[in-house]
Amino acid sequence: MVGITSAQRLQLSRADFFAALQNYGRPATLPVPTVKQLSARPEVAREAASLSGLKKLDAALGNARFLEQSRYGVTSFEERYDSVPKYKLQASYRTEPVTQLVPIYEARDVTEQRAIFEQRDVFETRDVFEERDVFEDRPIYETRNVYETRDVFEDRPIYETRDIYETIVDGTRDLSSFSNRSASGVDSGADFSVKVGDGSLAVVKFSTNNRIAVTKDGTTTNFNFSTGTGEFGKALVLALDSIEGLDASLSGDGKLHLQTADAQSLTLASVANGFLDFSGDPFTDLGLQAGTTEASVTGTEQVQIGTEQVKTGTEDVLVGTEEVQVGTEQVKIGTEQVKTGTEQVKIGEETVQTGVETVVVGTEQVQVGTQTITTGTQQVESGRSYVRDGEQQIFRGYRTVSERSDPDEARLTTESRRAIVAAVQALDTAIGPDKLANGTDNRFASLRDQLDLDKVRLAFSRGDLNTLGLKLAVALKAYGDKAAASAAAAGRYA
Repeated sequence: MVGITSAQRLQLSRADFFAALQNYGRPATLPVPTVKQLSARPEVAREAASLSGLKKLDAALGNARFLEQSRYGVTSFEERYDSVPKYKLQASYRTEPVTQLVPIYEARDVTEQRAIFEQRDVFETRDVFEERDVFEDRPIYETRNVYETRDVFEDRPIYETRDIYETIVDGTRDLSSFSNRSASGVDSGADFSVKVGDGSLAVVKFSTNNRIAVTKDGTTTNFNFSTGTGEFGKALVLALDSIEGLDASLSGDGKLHLQTADAQSLTLASVANGFLDFSGDPFTDLGLQAGTTEASVTGTEQVQIGTEQVKTGTEDVLVGTEEVQVGTEQVKIGTEQVKTGTEQVKIGEETVQTGVETVVVGTEQVQVGTQTITTGTQQVESGRSYVRDGEQQIFRGYRTVSERSDPDEARLTTESRRAIVAAVQALDTAIGPDKLANGTDNRFASLRDQLDLDKVRLAFSRGDLNTLGLKLAVALKAYGDKAAASAAAAGRYA
């Protein structure tokens, strides 16, 4: 029998402690039954399989390795201040008289020059006319129709078959069910750039769980949306559609459909992460790929490039009429005014200036000098001195404070965790179902709760395995004794 004292336990490492507990209280040797003996007693076989599973789990725990851990944990900075005297500048004053320069005025007459006018008649010389009839000789015409034979033509359009070029990018992921950014799998702060043809670069950033920002030419536009099924996809379409020259939409199956205007190229690219930005590219989560898409032929169309004249027959067309002179006649065409002389006619009056006069129109105050008068007193600064005014805190710098790391936070290596999970799975299979085929309870099922196998299966750090070693030692001792007793009762392996 192997025993462990309290003093010895303190001296053992964790791995040695688990290895020692593995042999605690068990016989030095245990007879191994044959297959025939185990098949004769199913309970004995289940006990033996459970014991084997316990040993595998104990071995995986004893061989567990952990990732190296820094001696110190989070480091923080504390500000350091010193107390120094504080001074203020205090002024001293003296009293001086306040004087003002006041102007001296005298009253003087104000005169102005005014014009003298008189009224005179205004006459105009006008022509005297006589009205006389005016005649002219006019030809007499007859109107006759003029016809012309013309070809009849019909305009027919001329068409040309041309390729249709379009730049289209279709996503591969259904975005219609996502309510926000985290539901789609896109990292917080993830971003990518969009460029249409030779246009300026636009950056699309997933700022928060419910906000998408588009920055172009130094201007940022935020597209906020509420949490709800499909709202993430709708907000993304609005953000992309705001970029000039880009048309964004969701297809019937919820996937992104991007098309540029005038078949310009479309470039999607990653944006370098800034300081403390650990976000990944969002292309996979959006069903897109980084790169440049050029225009391609998506079909053909008939384009009218002009028309042609096609002759369909002839016709006689009335192109006008013509006047044919058949004689002349004397016709009075009006009257005319003939000048026979002139006359003077009064057309009004006018005012004519005949001289000027000086008129007094009032008085005015004219400044003839100044005088100085005292209007009061004032305080004038005569000097300044520094006076102590308490103390102030001066920032001197920072000091670092580090917290010690918790050993229980050390994480298992990938190989160790795989070995423990495999051992747990083997033990769980050996225990079997809670109810046996004959309807009775499986008395070994309590071992699952005793070792808390579900928790051990998810263990990631040393702290997750703290009590497992002791539980395994107890279980190994108990189930080892039961297996030996059951085997003996089955016939001592005869």
